[in-house]
Amino acid sequence: MTISTDRLDIRLSAEDKDYIRLAAEAVGAPVASFVREAAMSYAVEVLGKPVHSEKKKPARDDRPLSERMRGKATWARRMRGTAGPGLTTDEIMKLMRDYGK
Repeated sequence: MTISTDRLDIRLSAEDKDYIRLAAEAVGAPVASFVREAAMSYAVEVLGKPVHSEKKKPARDDRPLSERMRGKATWARRMRGTAGPGLTTDEIMKLMRDYGK
């Protein structure tokens, strides 16, 4: 495992940060990993080759990030706030199962 020592600080709106956080949650990744993977994928797309191709482990899912994200973030955004206070876990799970029907 490579230990990251350099930092990259970016400025973005609270709305953009929230949107990125939702997307990271949708794929089950920490925000930093999500942003790093997205930036590296785009860098490879622009430059045409990975920088650490021989050292990097293959991704769990080789589809492009945009393909893996399709539909997930919007579903999470639509579900947010649907389950009001006082609902049991079973009621929330039923609500989630029935949502797309």
